Amino acid sequence: MKKIFTSFFLVVILSSSLIAQISNYVSNVKIGDAKEKNPISLVAELISSEVISNINIAYKQFGVSEFTKLEMVMGANTATATIPADAVQPPYLEYYLILNLKDGTTQTYPLNVDQGVSPLQISVSGVSQKDKEILLLSPAPGETVVDDEQLISISFVKAPENVDMSKTKIRINNQDVTSSALFAGDVIILSGENLPKSIFSGGRSLSID
Repeated sequence: MKKIFTSFFLVVILSSSLIAQISNYVSNVKIGDAKEKNPISLVAELISSEVISNINIAYKQFGVSEFTKLEMVMGANTATATIPADAVQPPYLEYYLILNLKDGTTQTYPLNVDQGVSPLQISVSGVSQKDKEILLLSPAPGETVVDDEQLISISFVKAPENVDMSKTKIRINNQDVTSSALFAGDVIILSGENLPKSIFSGGRSLSID
């Protein structure tokens, strides 16, 4: 009985040590919805950000050998990036962070990716039948627009006749913005000047129910 207890205790200690070694400077990475041909927003929550010069995210699609690198936007305690839509393909993306520190050293998240540790994965869901029927006319995937000049156009021209547009719910970053939409025939239009200012921070995800 004593041997079993000792072994269990050692496993717990070793597991805790592995978890603690994930990073000295990144506590967590929040990832937005990962859907085929839609940009993915990532927010890294930082520890001791004052010692970090800059952070890059390295990512690649399944089956691709080389990583693409993208510099993240640094905030007080966060770093953000958006993986472009054309890079988002099922079944998953691999990624890791490269932290360049002010003392001239470099660290990865998770630790030691450069020494063979596996990168992290983001599962990517394929395009559903509903997504094929509901078309996003604007903005184009990956397009950058000024907040107040933003125009979102959604077409239901390919949707089945039993779809009731009047019951459609539109959310941006999980915030219901249906009341700001203009319903015009088979098209729904959202103008940036009518949207709440609170949604204009970081990456954005659009959902239609």
